[in-house]
Amino acid sequence: MFTLRHVLSILFFVTFVSKTWAIDPALIPGVDPGSLKDAVVEDSNRNGVLELAAFGDSITFGIGDEVGPERGYPLRLEQYFAVGVTNLGDPGEKLTTEGVRRYIQTIPGVNPDLVTIGEGTNDAFFSISSAVYQRSVQMLINYTRGLGAIPVLVTAPPACCGRVVANNGAIKRYNEILRSLAAVNAVPLAEVNQAFRNSCPEIDQCNLIDTDGIHPNSLGYDIMGEVVSATYLGIDLLAEGNATKLEKALRLPEGSVKTLPTVEG
Repeated sequence: MFTLRHVLSILFFVTFVSKTWAIDPALIPGVDPGSLKDAVVEDSNRNGVLELAAFGDSITFGIGDEVGPERGYPLRLEQYFAVGVTNLGDPGEKLTTEGVRRYIQTIPGVNPDLVTIGEGTNDAFFSISSAVYQRSVQMLINYTRGLGAIPVLVTAPPACCGRVVANNGAIKRYNEILRSLAAVNAVPLAEVNQAFRNSCPEIDQCNLIDTDGIHPNSLGYDIMGEVVSATYLGIDLLAEGNATKLEKALRLPEGSVKTLPTVEG
């Protein structure tokens, strides 16, 4: 019987071939079928149901979004796609220690087709080394693919307002690692951090971050939901004009998407 140690020891030796993503429009009733050409979601386990999961810490859980028992960006995904999303956010968890173990113990029981991975802010408090963080994220990518599911990486939003984690550079380093791993592994990346910075050039005055300086507020979770949804649909939401594309895909009112594009220069 394999132990956690055995599982982790073989993850780096698993190789994968690239695949073409496809999705039955009937599985995501909230989305305009004409917008699925570039989508990166599919019924990976072939059970006729689209199973989405979001794994992370309190930012995934939705602390700072006081809207009810369901919260955070997973709630927005449910509303946009009209499918269930399992919120596996665990406040206070560090990815590099208990996070990896919980992922391996939890994800098989959820049996998701696609899982977003966004964790590291608590690791940043302790300035966990970049090498350890990178190794941990790569483990999760390999393990997810080994289960036949699709991993999507999510960059962490910026912290602000004098918090230690806002000044020690760890979040910035971790986000660079996520960008690199997304490219190397050819997995989708939801660029939440850049979306926040597009709206808040002065982070200490950012209207997307809760008063604790760490968690998004409800508006911030709206932005996260938009960015992750666009990533699922293969839409670069940070490119000029693509907010309209997302609105059409999700059948949203014109001008309702809040995420701003990246301005070059």
